[in-house]
Parts: sequence; structure tokens; C-alpha cells
Amino acid sequence: MKNPLILSIVAGALFNFAGLNEVPVLHEIARILGDAALPIMLLCVGANLKLRGLTGSVQIIGLSMIGKFVINPLAVILAAWVLSPDPLAFQVALIFAALPVGVASYTLAREMRGDASLMAAMITTQTLLSFLTLPLTLLIGQTVLSLN
Repeated sequence: MKNPLILSIVAGALFNFAGLNEVPVLHEIARILGDAALPIMLLCVGANLKLRGLTGSVQIIGLSMIGKFVINPLAVILAAWVLSPDPLAFQVALIFAALPVGVASYTLAREMRGDASLMAAMITTQTLLSFLTLPLTLLIGQTVLSLN
């Protein structure tokens, strides 16, 4: 296994299970690298985005948006209706379900020889659309909470 993203997740879990929650030197190095990672990934996504080449991918991107912005939040709302969780826990779960796909998925797509340009398009379109869907989802969530 050579994927740095997966290796870092495994290393973090091992540190957590070993009780090494914060080693000051490692924590500071990880913070510095983490602060740089998101802007670099966003630059990579932007550099690979070809809007003219997306015509064949519109259906796949549309399906990903339906899954991320409709099916995920509906699953959380259904689970909340069945389980009656704490309102704050419901809102947090709903927010996470309604967020666009993470930028790290682009890195994984490239490292695992997937369709990185399609992933870049998904990230871009979902992020742009989330400016509308996230507030709408939260409004629906508030309505669901008031019905309980």
C-alpha cells in the first residue's frame, strides 16, 4: 500500500488507539502539512477541469449530485424519523450528508488511476450547487425537527 491518504488515516488511527493523541512535534508538522494540503488539492482540481470535455459526463455528474444532495439527506431524515435522535445530532448528520464530495477524492482518483477529470468536475459542480442545496437541506431539516 503506497497511497499517502490511506496511510495517514491508518497512522492516525494507530496513534489514537495507542493513546498518543498529541505528540507536539508531530502535531505541528501535521498541522503545517494539513494547512497546505487543501489549497494544493484545489489547485490540482482546477488545473484538471475541462468544462468543454464534460458533455459525455453530464449524466454521471447528475447522478452523483442526486445521490449526494437528495438520497443522502433523505436517508438521514428517514433514520432520524425512525430513531428519534437528539436534535443536534440530527442536524450534524444532516449537514454531513448534504456536503459536496470531498476534495481528497480527486487525489484518490488520480492515485488509483481513476477518472480524475471526472472527479474534478464532480467536485466543482457539487461545490457550486451546494451553495443552494445546503441551506435548503437545513431548512427541510428544521421543518422535520419541528414536526417531531
